[in-house]
Amino acid sequence: MEILTKQVPELKLENSIIRDKLNLLETRLTASEKILSNNTQSSLLSSSNTLAPESLDSRAHKRVENDINLVHDIFQKLEPQLPPTSICKAYRAGKNVNTKPRLLKVVLVSHDDLNRVIVPFLYLRITSPERFTNISISRDRTLLERQSIRGIYNELRTRQDYGESNITIRYTNGFPQIVPPTNPPHLKNR
Repeated sequence: MEILTKQVPELKLENSIIRDKLNLLETRLTASEKILSNNTQSSLLSSSNTLAPESLDSRAHKRVENDINLVHDIFQKLEPQLPPTSICKAYRAGKNVNTKPRLLKVVLVSHDDLNRVIVPFLYLRITSPERFTNISISRDRTLLERQSIRGIYNELRTRQDYGESNITIRYTNGFPQIVPPTNPPHLKNR
């Protein structure tokens, strides 16, 4: 009984320390969520040789102007149309290689503008006679999201190395998950 009586204050102290650490973690999590929710400027437009070649102009401001005009042309075909003022800035990312154009990053004014681009563009790719098959639009991913996606692909590769062959990655609400394929291999040729 004496031993238990001596351990009670120690346990109270440990409990207090754990509670303080938990409160600190909750505060950090709330701050991180606020930062993520305030991060409203993000969108990526990647292009290929056929529809969106890079400008060959030697002046940088002319190349940027050409890229912005390309984005405006695409935005004008969306329903509802996005005003030209919704583009905050645009720039190419990566090393300039003559064989293919670099990724074009477009920063939009608000998160709402981003949402008004992504889904209508997917519909435009399906219904437009131009098809835009060589252009894709997606939002920026945070470092945590990129690490999570990379982890899912590594897990898929590991599981396949251990003999699981009937699994694939499907995106549900924008997040990847390892699932069985929709059409099992034995039903594909029927």
